[in-house]
Amino acid sequence: MALPNFRYKAVHEGIMENEICPVLIGFCSPDLTITPNYEEVESIEWVSRDAFFKTCEDPCNSEFEWCSPWSLMEGRLLKATPWVAELLRKTS
Repeated sequence: MALPNFRYKAVHEGIMENEICPVLIGFCSPDLTITPNYEEVESIEWVSRDAFFKTCEDPCNSEFEWCSPWSLMEGRLLKATPWVAELLRKTS
């Protein structure tokens, strides 16, 4: 697990989330077909990790500013984790 202890709290429209969300890293071939469970996920999109990490640092007016705040937090933490950064460099 890349971030086994990641958690966040958020309040939106009077509803509070207090979530434990371990972050995993997986690799797959680019031609893999992903079939999400649309009862759980509204949509999916492949994005480059460089563009995502850039957005995590400054989401305003970026192509991914719609990302959830906790997703951006996870991205910043992943980028700052030395062994994750090294793994991502090796797989570029």
